[in-house]
Amino acid sequence: MTTATSPCAGTTTPSAAKSAAAHDCCTALECFEKPRFFCGQLLTDVDLEATVSYVAAKNKLHNRYLFGTGVACGLAVRCDPCNSGSVIVESGYALDCSGNDIIVCSDYSFDVKGWLDRRKKEQQADCSGRTAHVPSDCDTDKTEYCLVLSYEEKPGKPVNALIRDNGCKANRCEPSRTLERFRIDLIDKTTAASLNVRPSVWSRISECMQKEGAKLTAYRNELAKVTTTQQLQPVYNRLRADILDFAQHSGLTHCDLIDKVCKIDAAFRLEVNPQPNTNTNPIAGTLRFDEHQNPILFSPSANQLIDLYSRLLTDCFCDALLVPCAPCCDDSDYVLLACLTINQGKVISICNTVRTQLITGPAVRYWAQPLFDGIGRMIESICCPTATAANTKNDVAGQYQQASAAARMAGAYSSSLLQRFQTSAPASTNAARSLDLFQQPLAEVQKRMADIGVQATVTHAATVEDAFRFANLRDFSLDIPAGARVEIIVAPDQTVAAIRVLGNNP
Repeated sequence: MTTATSPCAGTTTPSAAKSAAAHDCCTALECFEKPRFFCGQLLTDVDLEATVSYVAAKNKLHNRYLFGTGVACGLAVRCDPCNSGSVIVESGYALDCSGNDIIVCSDYSFDVKGWLDRRKKEQQADCSGRTAHVPSDCDTDKTEYCLVLSYEEKPGKPVNALIRDNGCKANRCEPSRTLERFRIDLIDKTTAASLNVRPSVWSRISECMQKEGAKLTAYRNELAKVTTTQQLQPVYNRLRADILDFAQHSGLTHCDLIDKVCKIDAAFRLEVNPQPNTNTNPIAGTLRFDEHQNPILFSPSANQLIDLYSRLLTDCFCDALLVPCAPCCDDSDYVLLACLTINQGKVISICNTVRTQLITGPAVRYWAQPLFDGIGRMIESICCPTATAANTKNDVAGQYQQASAAARMAGAYSSSLLQRFQTSAPASTNAARSLDLFQQPLAEVQKRMADIGVQATVTHAATVEDAFRFANLRDFSLDIPAGARVEIIVAPDQTVAAIRVLGNNP
């Protein structure tokens, strides 16, 4: 970094690091204050700077949450035909996770080898001491590094400040502009891969189902082996503790959860410490047998906790559908452009597709332009045949041929969407579709099953929650082939809540 003796006399200005607007880790939204001016107000640099900052902060807010992070257009990385140790970054526009606009006004040559050499000198060639996310030229074999773009600001256009110090005129220079610039760096590929890892609805659902769903299944299996109250007590305590921990760390939507747990605890104490005439107590635990005649201690309180756990798991699934405000940390305030394969300081190959492309209107139109053109020509040929003929030099046959091709393309595209999102009809006339039988009376469903040779077993759910619990809906079978064996889950109102295919009749 170099600085001239007088900022006003030279063109070189201090090279700032990243913008002060890039916080260490911004995890919350910022509340704004809009400047207000009035007649007779004494304006200072603070007021004018607040106006500029307000507009800039609002623009960054919109960029961050309405568009996201990534490349909007351009910024393709190409080989430098004149220097094998450099690459050319084409002009373009990107947004970082803080919402800053990063503009590369013209093609920029980035010296990859020089960057690695400078980094090597900074590290004093100590290859064993380098950090995980900073590459080094200590590698002799073919290695992969990634090119990232970041936002920075520099003061510029210095002018003389008209000030007085104790009544005496004092000369001082102040920059009159803040120059928005960019910075290009190299990072290792592992760190670059983390830049594209963003929370999604599927990752949040998987996090709920894999961790908490596995716990719920384990508790079900463990309770199925309990035969005494001494075995039940520790399982119950762990189950209750996990429910409270799950509720504390998730978005709680059932505000009476603690009250429900307290009521279940009161009932559980009666089970493990039965009072006189416990045989007449409907909430006391009883010994039952499974299909293999193994003894099972049936505990209503433990089952209620299992139902509560299932409800929290369903809430976790529903909460994952809500879009969160993504945080932006300092070490993720980069825009990934490309990954380079480098050998002995020479760039061997470039992969541009690792970047995140913003889904903007121009981007969608660019990708789907052939489809739009074909549909447009087809509509034009139908609605404005005279104009179409004049624009194509009376090549009506060619115009209709292009329109027909576009129509076939659009038809194939729309049919594939329908096949994906629309529930298909049963494979044969002898098959049944579960959606047609959903919430229908049990007697009618049993008759329909008998007509197509399906062997059905009926499971009556004690409560509505049992009937529509997530495990039942997860195994819900859409098509029921003829001759299959199925399980019908019936709600308390004697309507079908779910149908699961178990296999084929022997």
